[in-house]
Amino acid sequence: MFHDKSVANVKPCTKEQDATIPIPQPPKRPLTGNLYLLNPENGLGSLVQVAKEYGPIVKMALGPTLELVFVSSQELTNELCDETRFRKVVGGGLLEARTFAGDGLFTAHTYPENLAEPNWWKAHRILMPAFGTISMQAMIPDMIDIRKFQYLYAGTNVLVDQMLVKWERTGSKEAFDVVDSMTVSKPVLHSLTLLREWLWIQLHSVPLTTDSTTFIVVICILLFKRLYLLHYAFLTCQMENLVQVQLRSRRHKVLKPLYLHQNSEFEKNNEYIFGIADEIIKERKQAGPEGRKNDLLQKLLDGRDPVTKEGLDDKNIRFNLVTFLIAG
Repeated sequence: MFHDKSVANVKPCTKEQDATIPIPQPPKRPLTGNLYLLNPENGLGSLVQVAKEYGPIVKMALGPTLELVFVSSQELTNELCDETRFRKVVGGGLLEARTFAGDGLFTAHTYPENLAEPNWWKAHRILMPAFGTISMQAMIPDMIDIRKFQYLYAGTNVLVDQMLVKWERTGSKEAFDVVDSMTVSKPVLHSLTLLREWLWIQLHSVPLTTDSTTFIVVICILLFKRLYLLHYAFLTCQMENLVQVQLRSRRHKVLKPLYLHQNSEFEKNNEYIFGIADEIIKERKQAGPEGRKNDLLQKLLDGRDPVTKEGLDDKNIRFNLVTFLIAG
């Protein structure tokens, strides 16, 4: 994000308002600036520690010439989301993520005007109503439909209850990692494990003479295996590429082609991610009216931009689907 002084309707500061307070910054070192405070293995965690010490807004020198300002409070974040004063800038790891997220909502260029991508504005206007309170509430029944994978849902319910109890017991002053607790690798994979155990018990408790029941259980196990492997493989490709985009963003463009193995794995992961996304889109389209759902994918497929009256092409729908999957 950066402050766009060219945006109209922004009132100039008075002399009293112009008396700004310097943004806190940790002590700098020659050449490296504040890089010594960042752990390459846990950059976000490092910034959290800096914020705890220096407050909700802090300036960091990332080398001899680059300075960035980080904010960590809801109040300041809300201010940065004021589109009349600030613009999104795609750079660093976000720029590298365009290799698999393209002109999706997170990675599309919106500024400067000569680089602005129209798909961002179309998707933005199409999906904005979907993120309203009423629309989000309307999606909840499909999310918790107990008729689909009843045991998976029950397992997830128990895990979520346990997670909430754990949070309550930490106390009001104790910090806990929300992302780590809620990531798909925790509740969902644990729930899949519960489903696996139930299916395994059912398989071994069914008499071999009960052919129909045995057949149903075997099909359930095969379905579980497919879901589990697809989920794990997608998650692995996703996490590997998220790590790679950060590493690639730190490399000089001349050196990037030299990382042959990493580049090859990166491309393979992209192909797998695209394959899964394209398969989901294809299956939804082929499902017809009976397969329609009240979810974001359906809104991407059916939505029309109120300004241009145009919909989104399949490629952009894929990029946005990948973006949502990566975002959690």
